[in-house]
Amino acid sequence: MSWPKNDDHLRQMLRQSWPASVSTSSQFRTAVWARIDAAKRNPATWAAWLRLHVPGVSVACVAVILVATVGGNLMARHQTDRMREAQIQRYVASIDPHQKVNAMPVP
Repeated sequence: MSWPKNDDHLRQMLRQSWPASVSTSSQFRTAVWARIDAAKRNPATWAAWLRLHVPGVSVACVAVILVATVGGNLMARHQTDRMREAQIQRYVASIDPHQKVNAMPVP
């Protein structure tokens, strides 16, 4: 079935049965922009929150990576020093079992 594109009779009937009354306040535009700004401040999803806080999140990620790198490096050096001292003690004991080494005790 084909509908006519310009049906004036239908338009008149719709206008009479469904009158549209538009009453906007003088602050309508201000209220709309206030809601838009509120939605930007309170995002609905994590992705939207991340997009709003990219600089802060980036700085926090870099700081965490830096702290983890420095901490891991310090722990690895400590472990390496302990293993080196233990190896020195084992080597000296293998050469002369009665020799004492002035080194840190190995736990």
